[in-house]
Amino acid sequence: MTAMRPYRVAPGRAVLFLAAVMLLLLPAAASAALRVGDTAPNFSLPDTAGQYHSLSDHAGKVVLLNFWVST
Repeated sequence: MTAMRPYRVAPGRAVLFLAAVMLLLLPAAASAALRVGDTAPNFSLPDTAGQYHSLSDHAGKVVLLNFWVST
């Protein structure tokens, strides 16, 4: 029997996966309570080097989230 090798995920795909999971796990009550103009809920995501960045690190600045992936 052949031993199974661990599945390796590219860092970009791992970040995309984590972002998608976080969006799916946001409480329904919190997302339903948000209105246009409200403050966005804080979250943190790792970059490709493993360093975490929080939305609150950029308070008062315009933040553009670009979820880009290629296969």
